[in-house]
Amino acid sequence: MVGTPLKTYFHKITKSDFWDGVLVLILDGIYSTVVSQLFTTYSSTTSNANNQGLNHISTIKMVLVFIVETISNDTTLLSEELLALIPMLVFATLANKYWHFSRGGGALLLGTIISIFCIWVYAFFNL
Repeated sequence: MVGTPLKTYFHKITKSDFWDGVLVLILDGIYSTVVSQLFTTYSSTTSNANNQGLNHISTIKMVLVFIVETISNDTTLLSEELLALIPMLVFATLANKYWHFSRGGGALLLGTIISIFCIWVYAFFNL
């Protein structure tokens, strides 16, 4: 594993891979549009009283708030992904190397289960 070139794990991106990505992007857009319409149609909403206070804020300030909130949300999402990915890789490697689980099934399954547990613990303590 260590010292093995990354080329052995990944293949060159082909036209087929590109078009698969485009297809997934289109299907994701369709899915999110349909789900958004379903929620809008079958749920009731009420006016938020706090929105009335935003009328006096300039456009520049609103854009700055949007940028700061987006960066803040992106770092939170990144930390959650790292919290999920790192334990999964560590325990999958340990299970494969030291506990003699098969790489394809058992090691990845164990790593995923432990990763899910780590996320649950993280979510529980950050409520």
